[in-house]
Amino acid sequence: MIRTKRISIWIIALVGLMTVTSAAKADDYDFKSKGVYYKKNGTSGIISLAKVVPEKANYPYYTADANKPTGDISIPRTVTERVILGLEIPYIVTEIGDYAFYGCKGLKSVTIPSSVHTIGNEAFRECSWMTSVHVSGNGLRVIGDAAFAGCDHLESVDIPHGVTKIGRAAFDLCGNLQVLDIPASVTSMGDNLIEECDKLKTIKVYWKTPIDVPANAFSGSQDRITLKVPKGTEAAYRAHAIWGKFKVIEPTSNEAVEASRIYAADGALRLTLLSPATVYIYGISGAMVKTLALPAGDHVLPLPSGVYVVRVGEHVTKVMVK
Repeated sequence: MIRTKRISIWIIALVGLMTVTSAAKADDYDFKSKGVYYKKNGTSGIISLAKVVPEKANYPYYTADANKPTGDISIPRTVTERVILGLEIPYIVTEIGDYAFYGCKGLKSVTIPSSVHTIGNEAFRECSWMTSVHVSGNGLRVIGDAAFAGCDHLESVDIPHGVTKIGRAAFDLCGNLQVLDIPASVTSMGDNLIEECDKLKTIKVYWKTPIDVPANAFSGSQDRITLKVPKGTEAAYRAHAIWGKFKVIEPTSNEAVEASRIYAADGALRLTLLSPATVYIYGISGAMVKTLALPAGDHVLPLPSGVYVVRVGEHVTKVMVK
């Protein structure tokens, strides 16, 4: 009887401790996995959901630089929380929350799974040494305000077909961004999208009819950026009040490869094609490695470790397989 009573008291104390701990960080993260912080985000049927969040809910979002995620981060589609007695609870990751990686200057690259539908406001703001962001599949729908603002070394970011909204100042102060592909699925864009993106030379769009955008969407940069549009639509873009301010508007020779996505992960070259296309793979020296005629869909091509240049239509990307 005494033993049972002691066990009961121990359990009550443990539950109380868990409750206090949970209450103490109710506005912060719920659990941590492989250096990344997560918060429970409801359910979908019987499936539990989670989103990536910063360590703290309020600015400066991390208590110390040592607590910030660094290096090459691959967000998993499913993450598990370890709870009492070794029990693990799985969650599907559906969001990169507001300020999730704010100021994580040690971050180099991020791979986001197809389960994620939203990249929140300022999610990667001032990740100044991050060079690339890869989004798997076509599940992403929203890129929030200033999501990548201040990512000064960002050279490439995937905007997959399926994204419908790009928030204001999403790529503000991305000084090394050179090409921006905007898929035809986008229906809403904020203002000051590319302010002070001094190396940006080309914007590619795929709407057969130009959509309306804010008057200052391109921050007055139209005189130095080439706008690539679907062949046969040049006149419509030149006649548009905003798009027509681009000094150079050229046709894209092969708009059929819109939203093709090219990246490397897990020792392989990975491609997502919305329509059949010929893929040309070159070594870093310029020597041809492979030429492949591929159908629409996702493709995984194992390659030896190294740097490759991949061309699909006019879409040319340098990737490192490791």
